[in-house]
Amino acid sequence: MTPVSGNSAAPLPDLQPPGQWEPSAACRTTDPQVFFPATDGHGPEQTTEAAKRVCNRCPVRRACLAHALENQEPVGIWGGLTTRERGRLLAKMLRAPRRC
Repeated sequence: MTPVSGNSAAPLPDLQPPGQWEPSAACRTTDPQVFFPATDGHGPEQTTEAAKRVCNRCPVRRACLAHALENQEPVGIWGGLTTRERGRLLAKMLRAPRRC
């Protein structure tokens, strides 16, 4: 298991092969609109936090985040991170020295 920075204190399982993590995702039983906040009178912060609560209990959060980064998902909450948070993470990863 690998810990992931962010709001979740629980370590997340290692990555699963593409296409095999989705059936285990906690979001499968949640309204998809929760993960795509819009200005609907509730405020983006409120819907973002609702999505992150689902992600924080998800057993495949890391695989979801990897999918979003690899596919440059342009909108939505993926792996517990917003589009802006994923952009910052990606920039940080690109700045980090590579290990062989």
